[in-house]
Amino acid sequence: MPEAPLAADLPPARAIIRVVALGGEREPSPLIGYPILGSAGKQLGDDIARTLNERFGVKAAVVPADQIDLEDYTQRTVILLGHIVNNREMLWLYSLGLCYVDAAYPGKDGFVVRQTHDPVGTGRNVLIVGASSSVGLERGVRRFIAELRGLKEPVWRKPPLVDSAVSAVADQPLPMNGDELVQLTKESLHQMRGGKLRHEAYKIINAARLWHLGGHESHVRRYDALTRAHRSFTDSGADQFYGSLEFWLPEYIQAWDLIEESDYWSDAQRQEKTRLILDLAALLATRYGRFVGTPKPRPRWNHETHAAMAYHWLSKYLEKRYGGADPAPH
Repeated sequence: MPEAPLAADLPPARAIIRVVALGGEREPSPLIGYPILGSAGKQLGDDIARTLNERFGVKAAVVPADQIDLEDYTQRTVILLGHIVNNREMLWLYSLGLCYVDAAYPGKDGFVVRQTHDPVGTGRNVLIVGASSSVGLERGVRRFIAELRGLKEPVWRKPPLVDSAVSAVADQPLPMNGDELVQLTKESLHQMRGGKLRHEAYKIINAARLWHLGGHESHVRRYDALTRAHRSFTDSGADQFYGSLEFWLPEYIQAWDLIEESDYWSDAQRQEKTRLILDLAALLATRYGRFVGTPKPRPRWNHETHAAMAYHWLSKYLEKRYGGADPAPH
């Protein structure tokens, strides 16, 4: 397969910030975006703002979510309440593959309180208090407020707080030991060589998504083992277009962006996984060429559209993690 020269030239990856500033002497006060829930939505936002003021003297602004714009994310911490139907900003994060709060997750009257890491590439994280129902949202806000009252300083460092009956969360996977993970790598490589590359690629993608939903580290370890198999398969020079490379690569890139947030990865491992994606993009370019701006003629078929999407998401990823490195091979 063609060499991906840019992979070796990548600068060190930017540090992943795993804390959220909630205001203070050197930080602007947060902006709380409440959902379309009538007066109840604003009341929940006001309750959070009141707690921040009582606990830290921080005067957060509370606004309807549809009044938040992109510039707000670059200047202050944004806290979003609700789900993708009643909060436009959460729908935007959903479209980026960075938020999954909808009617199915966390489901029923459950909730999730978590960071969404650096959606606009400025190092600032978003805090989400998400729920599928109004009852779940009220429960999530009450839990968030209780956690705020226990903080010693206005900084959020907590892992995701998830209350959900969804099987991906409730059915915690069994941990795998080192020998089992090695065997998983071997089995996945065997499947790839046997014509099931697309199936294995979606195992990788789903491992990242499942980690995001529930926070179980076993999914990260499975992702690591499966991508080691894919690394070996890629190094062998085997054909990946038979396995629909152009169709799953956009989601594959988004999945790595998602699971890279885990503190499991060393800097060397982050470079290794990014190198795999760059090599896949180099392979994609042997069929679809290099896109500079909008391709002319524009993509007309599904496979062309997906190739363009892969370049787009890779560009966004590299801009965020590596400061705008060129996304496609020359």
